[in-house]
Amino acid sequence: MLKFQKFHGLGNDFIITQTSITQDQNLDWSSIAKDLCKRRFGVGADGLMTCTVKEGKPYMRIFNTDGSEAEMCGNGLRCFVHFLYREELFPGEKVEVHTGNGWLSAFILEEQDTTSRISIDLGIPAFHPEKIPVAFSGNEFLEQKVTVDNREFLVSAVKTGPPHAVVFVSDLDNFPADYWGPLLENHPVFPRKANINFTQVINKEQAKVVVWERGVGLTQACGTGAAAVAVIGQVLGKLDKKAKIELPGGTLEINWEGPDSTAKMIGKSQFVFAGEINI
Repeated sequence: MLKFQKFHGLGNDFIITQTSITQDQNLDWSSIAKDLCKRRFGVGADGLMTCTVKEGKPYMRIFNTDGSEAEMCGNGLRCFVHFLYREELFPGEKVEVHTGNGWLSAFILEEQDTTSRISIDLGIPAFHPEKIPVAFSGNEFLEQKVTVDNREFLVSAVKTGPPHAVVFVSDLDNFPADYWGPLLENHPVFPRKANINFTQVINKEQAKVVVWERGVGLTQACGTGAAAVAVIGQVLGKLDKKAKIELPGGTLEINWEGPDSTAKMIGKSQFVFAGEINI
């Protein structure tokens, strides 16, 4: 029997379970994620996260609904930190979590019943094509022409955990993200695929975003995607250092001071329920 807790960050929902080192190494978490994340047939979620404590420190792994393992997830990390707090694995005001994108720090700013407001340090954004990765010979992949299904897009890419692409559009409400998202996600320019962030800038401090998430599909929110939009928007002169990113599930606050600075995100996590299931 697998004990778990369910959380969501702005509607981006996750199953989180604590594992032993042996379970972490020996269980087929990819298959387990595919089964548990099925809506109507399983618990239902956008992803499964495991928490393994090694030498007193929390290690986070995240698996998408298709079983693929992601480097990191911003909304997921907020939920993971909330899980640590509920399980009394949170050492104090600040916690360091090991992710596929290295050690990242988090602070709980506010705790009310089942809701936490959490600040996450997402690390320094990576622009070099090899680090994202992007099949490109230049130093930065910014507003490059990418053609899918006879339509040309200006695409910018950055790594804010997973690989992200940002595409600016003029009318997000009437843009078919569910059609163009998978085509861009699987374009050969992204050797490990990419999360696609369709973005409409409202003003220098605000943008609306719809995310087609690699291995998941359309999601209510994406924390690292919001960071990617804020970072690319600032580099291209479209957004200020502090920006509010509006996603279908709610708003995230992103602050990036520029090159060599870490991107910081503030948002909420909501505990939904706890349970156990036979795997």
